[in-house]
Amino acid sequence: MCLRALHAIYAILRNGLWDDPAEAVSGTIHTRFRKVAESNGIQEDGATYLTWRFSYLICHVLFAVAWGAASYTEWIPNRHYDEIIAQLPREIGPKRFETFVVMLSWWDPFLKYVWCTSFIMVLCALVTAAPSLSVRYARLSRWLVWSSWLLNFVLPFMVLMVYPLREAIDWNGVREDLCVVVVTRALTSPGIDMSSALSSLQPGASGLSGLQSLQTAVQEQLSQDVRMNDVPVRTWCQEQGTDWQSIFCERVMHCVLRADQRCREEVCFGAPVADQTTCQTRCLEYAKSSTRAVAVSFTQSMETECEEFQDSQQSASDFNATSLLDSVGSGIPSECTDLALQQLQIFNTMAEQQSSRSQDQCSFATLAVNNVDFIAGIFVGVEAGALLIPSALSVLGGLAESLYNLKALFPGHQEVPWVLILTAFESVPIYTAFLAVIQQLMGNVLLAVACCSFIGWILLPALTGALSLKIKPGTEGRWKFYRRVWIEYGMRGPLLIAIGVSMSAFMRDTLGNEFLQGRNPFNMLFFSALNYFARKTLTAVAGTDVMISTFLQSRYWRSRFTVEERAVNEDRMEALSPIILSMHTRPTVDANEIKVTTSPDDAPPSAKPQGEVTPKGAISESRIVVSPHEVRTDEVAEERSDGADLPEQQHGTNPTSLLSGGAAQPLA
Repeated sequence: MCLRALHAIYAILRNGLWDDPAEAVSGTIHTRFRKVAESNGIQEDGATYLTWRFSYLICHVLFAVAWGAASYTEWIPNRHYDEIIAQLPREIGPKRFETFVVMLSWWDPFLKYVWCTSFIMVLCALVTAAPSLSVRYARLSRWLVWSSWLLNFVLPFMVLMVYPLREAIDWNGVREDLCVVVVTRALTSPGIDMSSALSSLQPGASGLSGLQSLQTAVQEQLSQDVRMNDVPVRTWCQEQGTDWQSIFCERVMHCVLRADQRCREEVCFGAPVADQTTCQTRCLEYAKSSTRAVAVSFTQSMETECEEFQDSQQSASDFNATSLLDSVGSGIPSECTDLALQQLQIFNTMAEQQSSRSQDQCSFATLAVNNVDFIAGIFVGVEAGALLIPSALSVLGGLAESLYNLKALFPGHQEVPWVLILTAFESVPIYTAFLAVIQQLMGNVLLAVACCSFIGWILLPALTGALSLKIKPGTEGRWKFYRRVWIEYGMRGPLLIAIGVSMSAFMRDTLGNEFLQGRNPFNMLFFSALNYFARKTLTAVAGTDVMISTFLQSRYWRSRFTVEERAVNEDRMEALSPIILSMHTRPTVDANEIKVTTSPDDAPPSAKPQGEVTPKGAISESRIVVSPHEVRTDEVAEERSDGADLPEQQHGTNPTSLLSGGAAQPLA
């Protein structure tokens, strides 16, 4: 019993992972499929394909179960991003990121539930692909596999493409918190009394929208510490919204600092020595309360203060403390003069530093928002990359394997190698453009190695296709094709190692060990490899079904061409061949050498004999010719310039009878 079970497991693994739809004949499982095929009038090649498909679906189930079990921790939400969010600027409240963290913590479970749904569909497809049901429910099994693939691939791609997860961050709240920080630090900074200065500005000052509400907030703050209760300032920030920075930094603070500087130069110039400290720290308030003519004149000019001085190039560095003291008058002891001069110079330096700090705080707000946006984008990008990169690679690998399977079934046909070449070179510019953008945004030498290795990975199928163009039909040609594929697989190994090692080093170098704490890059690569093979096997089954279906439908469609339509196509090919093909030779078959054979019973009516095509394409009613599929190769010797082989006809059956039991119907 155990030996039979081991033989069955070996047969399943060999049929699925080693063999292809043309060679999967190992074990009693193939015998069972062959009996079912014979009972339904299907040739042995159809039984071989059904054997491979059933075995490969089992292999996919094994890979999927292994991947699901290895990533068991992702079935429940994991808030490991809380530790990362805690490292952001403490001025921003963690509640601003709560929705973002919750969405990220549920992202992996969401993908697992989607995968579980698609996995159930694959199990149903596997049941309908069993020997007893494989022919009866062949179409249903194919549709289940296709639907499972679409659900497993398209849904995550569409979600990440349509909705940027970082939009879940409360960006208005982030800007509000930064507004409170900037305004609070401006009000409490040493030097000029900003609260007094703001309160002393005229509410209707030109260009100061939002000033009156800010003055109200400052008045409410005068009786309490703004660092203990920031509700009035926060209310003002909420009212201004995203315009707070331009209002406060570019207008209000600019006007306050310029007005205070002019006030200290005009009003404090000539003020009594006893009033100098008050004048220097609270100049705008002192000017309103002073009866001196210069103070009254300055107060009256405050109505247009911002309009006149907003573009002024005068700076606090022009302030001359010595001339200020000289204007106070004589009779002051020299030691007092020196002390006052030092104090005024120190205060002038503090005022300059206060202005510089105010500008730095406003710049900090802009930089903080951009940094949070960038860091959140990096977090989501890493998560998306961990999902989409293995998925994209599995699509490339799965579709390439589908084409390999079709080539193994029909080794003499050149359509498959050309599709491999064209699709590879078609995708390279697209992937190169995206990788170049990423490299310029955040790349280094390590990422460059990974990008170049990835491009090489994409181009390998084109190499296999180029080496397989001249392969002939039959078993010998099939084994020649296998050797080309083994060369490709041997080259994929070093590229895969280069991608894994360089990406692991890049993540550590760019994101740091804090981000990767509990996220070993090699573990991530191991899970990505399981994810890749699980998705690749599903893609290979779905893609092979599609490739064979479209190939047979195309052949069936061409078999329905009338003789006139065939003649038009042949004339056009003959006209283009001397231009396109460098080694063109004209056909060596004489029309008189073509012998008439009996039309197959399953040929469509439009493909039945309708007349003979002369070398010039004219139709003669006296003789009858048939489809090129019905001409025996031992009776017709025609040399094609493009190296293509004549279509093979097996036992007079229609090409579509391979999987449909002899019925000439297109596959869905």
